[in-house]
Amino acid sequence: APLLKDARIATVFYTGKDYVFTEKELIALRSYGNIYIKQGRPSDLTKVVESLIVTYENQAYKFMRDRIIGRSRLGNVNQVTIDSMDEEHLRAWCVLYCGGSLRIEDTLHQYTKGKGITFDSERFDW
Repeated sequence: APLLKDARIATVFYTGKDYVFTEKELIALRSYGNIYIKQGRPSDLTKVVESLIVTYENQAYKFMRDRIIGRSRLGNVNQVTIDSMDEEHLRAWCVLYCGGSLRIEDTLHQYTKGKGITFDSERFDW
């Protein structure tokens, strides 16, 4: 499994009910880089995963295009979608699930398997 400090972008949905992060803890966790932490769970994790990947890839492409080729030469280009991304780019992504819900783990595993995205999990049964 990847380490948080090695990630280019990380999103954490912390659903523990007995603990609330302090501002100091959130600042320390976010200091590793591009990390978003929310206490709670979104209604559709697969849509969030897809949105993060597509947004990141589109922004990275635009940055490189503007930097290397120049903004004025290309004009508008088609937006990348999860289904239009090549296998190499998709394999570079990893979804890591750490939690106690087999349903969520299975949902994320099936989604990533269908899209060609790396998946890893750690389940705890406390």
